[in-house]
Amino acid sequence: TDHNEFLVVFVRGTGDAADIYGRIVYNAGGGGLAPSAQPIDASTDAQEEPAVAAYRLNATTPYLVVFTDRWNDLPGDIRGYLCYVDGTPQSLVSVATESGRQEMMPAISSSEPVGYTVAWQQHDPDTSDFDIYARRVDPAGAVQPSFEVSEGQRALLSGHNEAMPAVAGGSPLALVAWHEEAPDVGIDWDVYARFL
Repeated sequence: TDHNEFLVVFVRGTGDAADIYGRIVYNAGGGGLAPSAQPIDASTDAQEEPAVAAYRLNATTPYLVVFTDRWNDLPGDIRGYLCYVDGTPQSLVSVATESGRQEMMPAISSSEPVGYTVAWQQHDPDTSDFDIYARRVDPAGAVQPSFEVSEGQRALLSGHNEAMPAVAGGSPLALVAWHEEAPDVGIDWDVYARFL
């Protein structure tokens, strides 16, 4: 908000050639675009499902771009990059990279003064369902311990899938919402949320 500009992130390519790109959109003077899109992660294997948030108190690397990355773990991990004001990547952030677990569909928001809140959908091999996890990332990219967001938020049996998280930031609270499938009552999706 201090710079009156935005970073739009997207996927370019398909399959194993899918990469994350970003492009600055300027709002001053009626709007405009940066001359070209910047590669944020164009490494081997697929990078998909990007999300971005800006932390306005960090003028040098205000953006954190997170995405599902199949770089090292075929089920998927959540990684990201702190990016400079022009959208070029500065430093890698490993958000959720537990081997053998499917971590996917990240959502992110700015949460002042702590930095960022990142939530994602994670498969639990013990219960064979998906749950919603989150962690805080400070403005310099240091990660705090992850925790399950969806645990204990409803009086439902195990085996339910929590999926597709969304995060809205606050100062310092964040709200994480998700879809929940109740297979014991058929294919039925409800929406739950939790303040962090």
